[in-house]
Amino acid sequence: MTVINPLNLNQTASENQTTRAKYIIDDNVDDKASIIERKRERKRKLSRERMRKRYQNNPDVAERQKAHFRERYQNNPDYAERKRKRMREIGKDPNFKERHRERRLKRQRERRKERYQNDPDYAERLRERQRKRRRDPDYAQRERERQKERYRNDPDYAERTRKKNREYKRKCYKNSAVQGGCAVPVQSTLKQPVGI
Repeated sequence: MTVINPLNLNQTASENQTTRAKYIIDDNVDDKASIIERKRERKRKLSRERMRKRYQNNPDVAERQKAHFRERYQNNPDYAERKRKRMREIGKDPNFKERHRERRLKRQRERRKERYQNDPDYAERLRERQRKRRRDPDYAQRERERQKERYRNDPDYAERTRKKNREYKRKCYKNSAVQGGCAVPVQSTLKQPVGI
C-alpha cells in the first residue's frame, strides 16, 4: 500500500508511517483540527511558563509588564472592554470564583503574617483587639456557634478536633498518673453530633 506523504506530495511513504502522518491523512477534519489545536495549546503553555519564570525571577520584568498592562488598560478602551467582558465570563465559572477567592485569602494571610512579624505596633494592636474580643460574651457565643457549624459541615475539621482532643486527654492521663490530675481540665464546647 502506498500513501502520499503529507509533508511532500511528490514523495510516497510506506505503511510504517508515523501516527501523526496517519492522522493528517485521515479524512476526519476534527482530528486535523485537534492536532493543530493541541500543538498551539502546547506552544501557548510553554510560552506562559517561560513568561512566568521571567516574571518571578526578575522584578524589573515584572514591573515593566505591570506598567505595560496598566497603560494598555487605561489607554485602549477596546482592550479594556474585552478584558472586562472576559472577566465577566470567567467570573460566572464557580471553579474560577473559588480559586480566585482562595488566592486572595492566601495573599491576605501572607501580608498580615508579614506585617505582624515586621511591625510591632500592628502586632500589639492585633493582640489587644483579640483580648477584648475574647472577653465579649456575644463574640464568644457567636464563635461557639460557628465552631459547632463547622464541626458539623467540615469532616476534616471534625477529625482534626477529635484528634487534638484525644491527644490532650492522653496527655492529661499521663499527667494524672504523675501529678494527680490535669492542671486545667478542658471542657469542649463542641459536642459530637449523632451519626458522625
